[in-house]
Amino acid sequence: MNLLEHARDLRRSGRLEAQLDEIIAGLPDQDDDTLCRIGQLLVTADADAVAGHHPALPSATVCVVGSSTLAPLRAPLAGMLGFRGFVPTIHVGDYAQYMTELLTGVDGEAEADAIVCVLDGQEVFRRLPAVWTPEQVADAWAAVLDELVVAVGGLRERSSCPVLLTTVELPPRRMAEIVDMTSRTQLSLAWREANSTLLRLSQELAGVYVIDSAPILAQAGSLADDRLAAYAQIRFSEGYFTELGREIAAIVAALRGRTSKCLVVDLDGTMWGEVLSEVGPTGVVSGEGPVGECFSAMQGVVRHLAAQGVLLAISSKNDDELVRTTLRDNANVDLGEDDFVTIAADWNPKPGNIEAIAQGLNIGLDSLVFVDDSVSERGSVRTALPSVRVVAVDHKEPALHAHAVLRAGYFRSLHVTADDLERAQRYRAETQRLEFQRSAGSIADYLVGLATRIEITEPTDAEIARISQITLRTNQFNTTTVRRDPSVVAALRDSPDAAVFGVRCTDRYGDHGLIGAAFVEITSDTWHIDNFAMSCRVLGRNVEDAVIAWICRRAEAAGATAVTGAFLASPKNAKAANLFAGLGFGTVSQSAHDASYRLELGDPPQLPPHIEVADHDALIAEGVPTP
Repeated sequence: MNLLEHARDLRRSGRLEAQLDEIIAGLPDQDDDTLCRIGQLLVTADADAVAGHHPALPSATVCVVGSSTLAPLRAPLAGMLGFRGFVPTIHVGDYAQYMTELLTGVDGEAEADAIVCVLDGQEVFRRLPAVWTPEQVADAWAAVLDELVVAVGGLRERSSCPVLLTTVELPPRRMAEIVDMTSRTQLSLAWREANSTLLRLSQELAGVYVIDSAPILAQAGSLADDRLAAYAQIRFSEGYFTELGREIAAIVAALRGRTSKCLVVDLDGTMWGEVLSEVGPTGVVSGEGPVGECFSAMQGVVRHLAAQGVLLAISSKNDDELVRTTLRDNANVDLGEDDFVTIAADWNPKPGNIEAIAQGLNIGLDSLVFVDDSVSERGSVRTALPSVRVVAVDHKEPALHAHAVLRAGYFRSLHVTADDLERAQRYRAETQRLEFQRSAGSIADYLVGLATRIEITEPTDAEIARISQITLRTNQFNTTTVRRDPSVVAALRDSPDAAVFGVRCTDRYGDHGLIGAAFVEITSDTWHIDNFAMSCRVLGRNVEDAVIAWICRRAEAAGATAVTGAFLASPKNAKAANLFAGLGFGTVSQSAHDASYRLELGDPPQLPPHIEVADHDALIAEGVPTP
């Protein structure tokens, strides 16, 4: 029984909610048509029942409003969210009521991970007379944009929920109505300028992200079916809804911190043509001829991802020295040894090597994307490591490799930060640290020898995006896993009733960058640590203890008499469970899923002796005004 038939059987028998985890797990292997058909079933599932059966299965809620009939978006969007591992809940607003809904309230807004507003070209043309000019189109567009800015601004004032807007494609029939080339050019310019203004809203309005519809249309092939547009006010094609659903799901995954961090690539048939062990380092196909150019294009895409902070690794059934020689000496291969943070080239099973890659980089398996042209290798990884994202490519069709890697948007993020760009170099420095750890006489000697230094400061405007990213992406050491987008971080930083602290860390081997974020609620006598998240790359050296000790001292200097903290369990944050109790905080309440703690000030926790806190005395002396 295939997955679609299985899902239908579960729906008929009333067991869909109880076994939804099986359906979600199988979605990455399905084609688009199956994803959309299963999406139709997913939107019928009872969210509360699913949560009862699968409390660890993440959910995602998306509200959709717009200027036309958008109900057909529900199934593909649900299928694509399921593909990304979420149990989907989709709310679709009333027909053409987007302005009222944005201004007064969107159904499901309180629980939403994103609110999506999808406009179509008719929203502009309905404001025009039957006979119109390009100048009138520009004026109508200006009115639409003015209204949209007011509505979205009002929404953002009452809600921190991110808003996704789409640019608007010019309906082909409208262009066909213009017969002279001059007016056609003017219409195109007016339309493009309006969409450019719309795109700039993402730079001007906090928490607003604009989706460029042009690539979606290019992938979908057609904008709409004229008959459906006329009879049912459905102004987008099935293919367009599918591609839009994929794009929205990728952004929601980024908003929820489910951005992949590492691309693990096979080599033979994936990154170059031919079998290396048979043809040798100079015999692989890359760079020359149509096929070689396809593999070279794939290498270029991989390098471009790496330049934006994606870690690259190799898992290949090959001889290690042959691989390294090819990367060093073959001028037609556009990747070198230094482009990869780790190379696993041997004859061991790939699941074991991929698991070792994740462990060596200290990231979760769900942060890895694996691409291979071998059906058997992909199957073995899917079976042994189901949380790894597996991408299928065909060595006979290398022209499609890059598209296969990029299409799902696994590496989509809200911002590329300076920390992202420096990530690969930091992981290389980690190799030196591991060598030092092995040579150290004891853990104490290792910690002292590292010469760890932290700096705790209020984030600058340039650091806001990275602070947000820490809350979104950090799962293992995150006390409450509260996710905050940049606009929320900025608002908390600027609030007199809160404080936001960023933590930077360096040691003798290099700069770890901005690795931690603490959010504090301030009252007249108490500081409450609402959330503290820290990168796993500095765990094991008591940095987290130093940060909490520093916050306690800062609170005391500001006149507080107590510091409180909370822990909210998630499927992955067990490493943070003992943070407060381990530093002497008393337990106020505790259950299987959460706990609250309190420390009366006067004798705050001691700073770990092997960690230097930059400008500690001066920063403490500054204090923080209390309300």
